[in-house]
Amino acid sequence: MPTDTKAATAAAESGSIKVLIADDHQLLLDAMVRPLEKCGFDVHLANSFSSACERIRADGPFDVVLLDLNMPGMDGLSTIKSIVAENAGGSVVLFSGSVSRVVVMRALEEGARGFIPKSVSLRSLENALRLVASGERFVPYSFFETPQDNRAKREPASDAASKLNERELKVLYGASIGQSNKEIAHDLSISEVTVKMHMRSICTKLGAKNRTQAAMIAKQTQII
Repeated sequence: MPTDTKAATAAAESGSIKVLIADDHQLLLDAMVRPLEKCGFDVHLANSFSSACERIRADGPFDVVLLDLNMPGMDGLSTIKSIVAENAGGSVVLFSGSVSRVVVMRALEEGARGFIPKSVSLRSLENALRLVASGERFVPYSFFETPQDNRAKREPASDAASKLNERELKVLYGASIGQSNKEIAHDLSISEVTVKMHMRSICTKLGAKNRTQAAMIAKQTQII
């Protein structure tokens, strides 16, 4: 096991896990904090990207940071990377009601330790936090169902997502956060020409006139 997870493992085994919930949904926090504290977690709160960074610098690293992707100040992959870097020695887990597979994959590539849906039960959340604090990753099994496996439960967003392959989803995500073709090519270790080819395919599949419209369609349908 990596050295930087030894302290987290000890904390997980003792039950005294230090958790930062970085989320701006007060009703959700009200429902979560006391039950987690009763389960033995040391819970801290932040309601924006900047306050999360400040809290980590002051009181961190935390065994686990639960990171809401939609709170004030969050702006795609770059801010996820920043939180992961700030909490070095601890773990960061995406915490969201709705997030695409490509975002989770990119976050894992940048050092996040998983994804916990906001819809999980308290018992499942407790178990997931202990697992992540012990140095493991956590992503719900159902999150990796293929479009074919999940055909009966599809909604319009998943219909749109199913038109794109994994590489196209990654290219589209880069475009949606304002990356240039050169930056996307660098991140994916492919050529700019290949990025342009993927973007043309994306536009055709989504019925978009250009990359800007494709990114708008992707956000509106929650592909990314």
